[in-house]
Amino acid sequence: MTFYVRDTKSDLYERFDEEHIQRTYPIEQYMNWLRAIGFSDVVVTADFTNEAPEYESERIFIRAVK
Repeated sequence: MTFYVRDTKSDLYERFDEEHIQRTYPIEQYMNWLRAIGFSDVVVTADFTNEAPEYESERIFIRAVK
């Protein structure tokens, strides 16, 4: 990602480049971790719905009770 930040003294913009790396795990792994530390009633949904995730889902949401 590239950001341009204005320097208030010179009124010029300075460029900053950042690299963001994301990592995820299989949904089952998250569920196992949650259960291992005492969570129950683990429910996984996708894309701001109450539907189960599919391969093409962009986001998953995990709800669990401690």
